[in-house]
Amino acid sequence: MMGVCFINKDTGFIGGVVNKLFKTTDGGYNWYRENTSTNNNTFESIEFVNDTVGWTCSTSGIILHTTTGGQTLTGIANQIENIADKYELYQNYPNPFNNQTKIRFEIPKFSEVRIIVYDILGKERDIILDGIYQAGKYEINYSPKDLSSGIYIYKMTAGDFSETKKLVLIK
Repeated sequence: MMGVCFINKDTGFIGGVVNKLFKTTDGGYNWYRENTSTNNNTFESIEFVNDTVGWTCSTSGIILHTTTGGQTLTGIANQIENIADKYELYQNYPNPFNNQTKIRFEIPKFSEVRIIVYDILGKERDIILDGIYQAGKYEINYSPKDLSSGIYIYKMTAGDFSETKKLVLIK
């Protein structure tokens, strides 16, 4: 195990095993695997600033963030360029995909950004991204864990901007 962090006497996290992040809520007597929506990543660093807000980082640079004490983990996008003149959501690549796809977006100003996956019936199935970002162009690697093969819609909202794209998962 590479990373251990307790946020109070009962709740803690352990990382360090490939594609596994574990959580306890009983002081370490029992550990449960967290759904991280990533593939082949070793989580080596875990930090919390209080009981609800924390981050974990993998050896491949994947960063996950929580504002719910680990109940929900969302990815943090990598900024690939700091200049953007418009809001834009690009088509994921590759598409169709098997286990991982890249989603690029850009925002022209400091914005709260959410990217959510819906099934074709409109039911929310996954939160890819939920955070506040500075102006720039970003790319995030998305690896769905609990989705079966099918057609899904992903929607980005940032300020008054909203756009959707279709992604196809083939397992």
